[in-house]
Amino acid sequence: MAVGDVVSGVSTTDITYQPAAGVEVLITSFGGAADSAHYCNLYNGTTAARQDKYVTATNRGGAVKVFLNNTNYLQIVGTADNRGYTGIQTK
Repeated sequence: MAVGDVVSGVSTTDITYQPAAGVEVLITSFGGAADSAHYCNLYNGTTAARQDKYVTATNRGGAVKVFLNNTNYLQIVGTADNRGYTGIQTK
């Protein structure tokens, strides 16, 4: 992949997206099914830091600005149903 390429993923289970070494990514949105709670975390393999956006029956997620690299990467966890993210490679 190259700078400016879109990164995205959709899953029916928890998502962990870790860019390759030397790659940086800006996540611009995430979401999930309306009936389930999903949380967007920065994760380093041990510790998860929840971001202020989450998905519930009344809040479908939305726009975020979360920068990721190989050390601090994306984790979307929740109950059931679908979840996904999209962003752009910046380095």
